[in-house]
Amino acid sequence: MLQDRIAKRYAKSLFDLALEKNILEEVKKDFDMLDNLYHQSADLRMLLRSPIIASSHKWAILSKLLKGKVSEPVLQFIEIINRKGREGLLDNLWQEFTALYNSYKNITVVNLRTAMEFSAPAREALTRKIADALKTHVELKETVEPELIGGFAFQIDQRLYDGSVAAALQKVKREFSL
Repeated sequence: MLQDRIAKRYAKSLFDLALEKNILEEVKKDFDMLDNLYHQSADLRMLLRSPIIASSHKWAILSKLLKGKVSEPVLQFIEIINRKGREGLLDNLWQEFTALYNSYKNITVVNLRTAMEFSAPAREALTRKIADALKTHVELKETVEPELIGGFAFQIDQRLYDGSVAAALQKVKREFSL
């Protein structure tokens, strides 16, 4: 998809600049905050995606919203994106930047779904086992889904490991349906 390629190019440019200027951690922290803000605010998402609102108006709002909350290089970068009319790609751009960061830092994101919240020792043990198996740092993103009934499932990249009771019941149901 063209938008994904464009977002990758912008993300790569900012990533390279952040490495060169030794501000990678600062930029990552800013992007994490922006990503959270973006996903929590339907109004912000509508503003950035709207073809009706002029880029100059979008920038006026964004600059007031972000000034003093993000670093100057990130603010300047967003201004360039906005000037080029690419502000609708910011969500993709943040995702691409995070992927570059994770690859550079050897971080694997693991999405963990549990029937109930894991205890801290269980979470640490699972994280350690995955990290040892993959020889990488693990960032665990946990979601509680009671419909799993028991057990857990986790996803690494495109691979799903499902050890939930709900999955086991589905398997038994399929076997009896044959």
